[in-house]
Amino acid sequence: MLSIEIVLPTWLDQKRADAAVRASWERYFERLAAHENNHQTIALEAAERINKLMHAAPASASCKALETSVNRAAKQIVENAELAQEQFDATETPFALE
Repeated sequence: MLSIEIVLPTWLDQKRADAAVRASWERYFERLAAHENNHQTIALEAAERINKLMHAAPASASCKALETSVNRAAKQIVENAELAQEQFDATETPFALE
């Protein structure tokens, strides 16, 4: 089972800030968390495709041939996922603290 840990910033003295600043932070934090969750989804989908690839790999003439075939296909899945991550960042509406 694959586990991904998303590390987000923590504002330690948030209670000392004024309400408008806290509200701005909350909006930013929610957008940041949603953005990172989308990256997580892309990564998990790629991992699931690799898992299915591994379990559906046909018998081969040799272990080396099987390894080569599966590695080639898995590498393509990873490259496609990396491209999807970049495309997501490029099309995501920019957000920042207001």
